[in-house]
Amino acid sequence: MKKLSANMENYLETILTLENENGGARIKDIAARLGIKMPSVTEALAKLKAAKLISHEKYGTVSLNKKGRELATEIAERNQSIMGFLHNVLKVDEQTAREDAARVGFGFSQQTLEKMRMQAGSHRVHRTMESEEMKVPVEVIDSSKQKAGLGRFFGIFKN
Repeated sequence: MKKLSANMENYLETILTLENENGGARIKDIAARLGIKMPSVTEALAKLKAAKLISHEKYGTVSLNKKGRELATEIAERNQSIMGFLHNVLKVDEQTAREDAARVGFGFSQQTLEKMRMQAGSHRVHRTMESEEMKVPVEVIDSSKQKAGLGRFFGIFKN
């Protein structure tokens, strides 16, 4: 399959989010979430349907198929990792981190993403307190947060 553009990746991730939140995605919901007009969404959905990533019937809901869901999940996890790094390590505010992750994540290698995950995770797992002799860990993330997914682990998404 041909590599998707950053815009098409944003559509897939938005559809995944809306399916998870609402049980389905409608054109008007996608347009509202992305802040664009409905005809633009319709045009993009035609491309995603041609790429066999979604199913959509006129006036119906948009659904990710198995291939589309796998790709959208991969995109969402990548963006969550980048957001975690930007927010927790670089201290970028949450909204800017989310926007930047969607823009820049498109070009990162797996190796870079893994290192970002590790850095963001280590900054989240241990908050340190300076003493004269050493840094002392004062907070360790509990196991329930580790099971909650990357976004919650990095502290980007709330339950």
